[in-house]
Amino acid sequence: MALNLVIAGQWFYGAVQTIRIDRDYECDQSASERSIATMASMTAEEVLHLPCDVNSSTALQVAQQAIVKTRSGGAGNHQSLLAAHRSGMLLHVSRMRTLASVILPASGMAATVAGLQIAVMSIADSIGDGQDVTAVTSAILPVIGSLGVAFTTTLTAFLLGPLVLLPRVTELRSDITHYIAQLDAQLDCLSCLSHPFGGNDDE
Repeated sequence: MALNLVIAGQWFYGAVQTIRIDRDYECDQSASERSIATMASMTAEEVLHLPCDVNSSTALQVAQQAIVKTRSGGAGNHQSLLAAHRSGMLLHVSRMRTLASVILPASGMAATVAGLQIAVMSIADSIGDGQDVTAVTSAILPVIGSLGVAFTTTLTAFLLGPLVLLPRVTELRSDITHYIAQLDAQLDCLSCLSHPFGGNDDE
């Protein structure tokens, strides 16, 4: 029972984390769309002076970083910056994937081994010399209970991990990748990135 609670707790943690990641991703997507609309007709100088605390989004961060890199003589390619942002967003998702595909099933298998070990030890302690049929019968009863704990715990782990949590994590990875691809296409169209020294810039 305790092992089932541990596994349920692990799954609950993973479920809460995926919901939080999904919420943060949706908020960032909405903020990025607003930032793209705001930057559409702005010069690079105006984009650099946009307040990050007001327009905090991946789109604005990438645009400002790309402009700064260009002005400092570095490569102003925003694709590399987007790739870094994508890696950061997927880091937490990867942890949830590990929980779903490795930790939860491993916990179930550990519970199975523990249950079988308890069963074997019960038989060894109760049977003795093996001559008493009553002792053998008494030894089998706790074995059945131990095996029940072992197999139900394993089943719980495999249902809550690979079958329930993992598809949600996979969906999140796909959504984030699609979001970054959309941002890439939108940033390609911004004049402040195409001509970082043009417009009303003094440089």
